[in-house]
Amino acid sequence: MVGKTALPEFACEGFTANLLTGVTRNPWALDYSPGGSSGGSAAAVAAGMVPIATATDGAGSIREPAAFCGLVGIKPTHNMVARRPLPDWIDLSTDGPLATTVADLRLLLDILAGHEPGDPDVAPGQGIRGGGTHPALPTRLLVGTGFSDGIPLPALVAAAFEQASAEFAELCRCPVERLGVGQPVERDELVDVWFTLASAEHVSALGRDWVTEGLDRMHPSAHSFLADALTIGIDEYLAARRRRFDLSRAVDDLLGADRLLATPTVGVAGLLAEGGPHPDDPDGKIRDNVYVNFLQSVTGHPAITLPAGMCGAVPFGLQITGPRYCDGWLLDLAAHWEREHPWPQAAAGYEPFRL
Repeated sequence: MVGKTALPEFACEGFTANLLTGVTRNPWALDYSPGGSSGGSAAAVAAGMVPIATATDGAGSIREPAAFCGLVGIKPTHNMVARRPLPDWIDLSTDGPLATTVADLRLLLDILAGHEPGDPDVAPGQGIRGGGTHPALPTRLLVGTGFSDGIPLPALVAAAFEQASAEFAELCRCPVERLGVGQPVERDELVDVWFTLASAEHVSALGRDWVTEGLDRMHPSAHSFLADALTIGIDEYLAARRRRFDLSRAVDDLLGADRLLATPTVGVAGLLAEGGPHPDDPDGKIRDNVYVNFLQSVTGHPAITLPAGMCGAVPFGLQITGPRYCDGWLLDLAAHWEREHPWPQAAAGYEPFRL
């Protein structure tokens, strides 16, 4: 390990700013955030400081920073990478890699993946496991805007997504099916399950008394997240654990063994570095449908974000979700995309890392 990079307090936000180390900025556009929670890792790779970085993802914390920083990043299938140490969000968070090339991403994931003593849910063996049989190309590309509650995507994001998803469908030579709002799951149900599990487990990991006593010293984002968590009871928590299985089944049924889902990686054309909304957001608040990555963290499916051009001042990421344990297939398709749509190896004005 070379060093530790910044993240938001307790990994509770999608932008990287905290009261201890201050604001982390996006090398592509210094007024903007590299995303979060693994924003420091993504910024270091995009600026050419390091060639690869490890990260964690419990609600998009690999995929969003990779997208905002013009990188490729993958949230592996849950239980591909053993949990050691045990994450605060027990069944939502997984380790994974960020890189400038698909080859580096594959190499680091293959090193990370596999059994470790103490995790009862990871199968024996090491490296990236196969996911059964699937064709070289998907039989269908399902296209959705992130299962929002009907709020339209900002114009810049919508245009970038339409172009990128059309190019990916052409690459895969498969028919496209448009998903409606609420397919395959209702966003409100999804977010409620995620928040109940993540926040309650976070309070448990930190200690209820410690959280209660320290709330007034926390960053506003962490304060809000953990204060709400203190009201969650055991029955509500266990009910959310059971509801998670229904959500996972819905995505299993949608994808089958040979279909892919394309969405924007993030539903906004960047966030300001200090944690504000995009300057074009009319109400001056971070929109409800900015964070569209809860789904894969709740259901456990693998998802990869691919650099797909610019969205204003900040890179745009196309997110591809596949059937569980088809991580290797996603990497194969990502390599195909990389050959046809190469991207810069560092942010503009920075030199790529060289040994």
